[in-house]
Amino acid sequence: MNPHVVWAAGLFEGEGCFQRNQKGASIAFGMRLVSTDRDVVEAYADVIESIVGRRPALVRRKRPQPHHKQQFAASIGGPDAERFYEAMRPWLGQRRTATADAIRAEVSDYQERLRSQRAQRPSPRAARIRRYWSGRRAADQEPLW
Repeated sequence: MNPHVVWAAGLFEGEGCFQRNQKGASIAFGMRLVSTDRDVVEAYADVIESIVGRRPALVRRKRPQPHHKQQFAASIGGPDAERFYEAMRPWLGQRRTATADAIRAEVSDYQERLRSQRAQRPSPRAARIRRYWSGRRAADQEPLW
């Protein structure tokens, strides 16, 4: 049992969220922690780095209003988020794990549908060849004058 992971799970339980990261046709499981304490977010990022082997993206968020405190965020996605979630999972509450599992299932289903669609679609080269030859046949059948 790594006490730093337990600390990170408690912090995430209060300040973090799970998300679907979608960019174009790709989708991935993600995790984000937002806090006004920069040192806490950096310590959280250190724990992620110790588990995953890569430092998460650290972002200074724009203040919605001038009188609001500055917010900092650490976020990870894809296989790194999956690995870190599995390390924290025993110390997260039931509601958090249910939410994470639902998002992970949704992402997995989407990726599986995308893979099956790609498998059914002909390759770009095959599509070009088909278009070329279908146009040639039409040209061969037209009268010359």
